[in-house]
Amino acid sequence: FALKSFLWYNMYISNKIENYYLQELYRMISKLGKMERALILLWLDERSYQEIAQILGISLSNVGVQLNRVKEKLKKMSNH
Repeated sequence: FALKSFLWYNMYISNKIENYYLQELYRMISKLGKMERALILLWLDERSYQEIAQILGISLSNVGVQLNRVKEKLKKMSNH
């Protein structure tokens, strides 16, 4: 019983931590510009670069460039 309680508690805490980080990620995403936000959300939705390019009306190579910039921006935001 003690092990079962411990495992349940660990899972509960892990979920709380994961939820916190997801909330922080989406808070940072909400501060991005409209195009940056669309780009990262499509990427998080596991869309291909081809799909993202078509949806946003940008070139395939631009998807990669812009996505890297947005990721760097989010990384900087998370360090503050």
